[in-house]
Amino acid sequence: HRIGFYHQNFSKVFLHYGLAKDRYSGKHCVPLRLELLNNALGLKSTNYWPEIPTDKEDEKILNEFLKKNRMKKIISIVPDASYEEKQWPLERWNALIKSLNKKYPKYSIVITGRDENKIDYLVKRNKKAIFPKPRVNKDLRVVYLLFKKSSLIIAHDGGPMHMAWASKSPVIALMLKNLPIDYLKPLGKKAITIAADIKNLNVETVKKAVDKLLK
Repeated sequence: HRIGFYHQNFSKVFLHYGLAKDRYSGKHCVPLRLELLNNALGLKSTNYWPEIPTDKEDEKILNEFLKKNRMKKIISIVPDASYEEKQWPLERWNALIKSLNKKYPKYSIVITGRDENKIDYLVKRNKKAIFPKPRVNKDLRVVYLLFKKSSLIIAHDGGPMHMAWASKSPVIALMLKNLPIDYLKPLGKKAITIAADIKNLNVETVKKAVDKLLK
């Protein structure tokens, strides 16, 4: 079965089943796709929450990392964005991390992501911050488990942000205000979306969101 959305010319020719553009206005992309599958294949599934399968080896890698660094309470931070227009300035990430270390000293700060230059910039300025070794940082299943163990994840709009809310841990998402927020934002009662002009987003706004989730 070829199913999808009627986005392009000839969509109705090539798809066996599809949804029109106006059907997904205001709906979140995840439950919408479950609706698409249910309608197209005659299913009655109701659980749309994403999950990433993990195994004992993944758990072992993470547990060794946590034990080595003596971590119990964790704040995970993903400071690099895939596109420059989504990137919150590094000096503000730096100010946020310093504030977290001061106000929440019992929490370990773990900085993860793909851009090692950006992460290195922050780790050098925050000696207590931890950058996991590649096996923890680059294996998506292990990162997912790290998020599940975290008391809070702060991330830009992107893959790690979606992994964060899928883990059901509290998450703060920094998103460009001109995006379709309701379509892309994190789901769940423990998720806060800050939709803003990212380059002008101030640290205080993010700190207030942190306080709401860690109080």
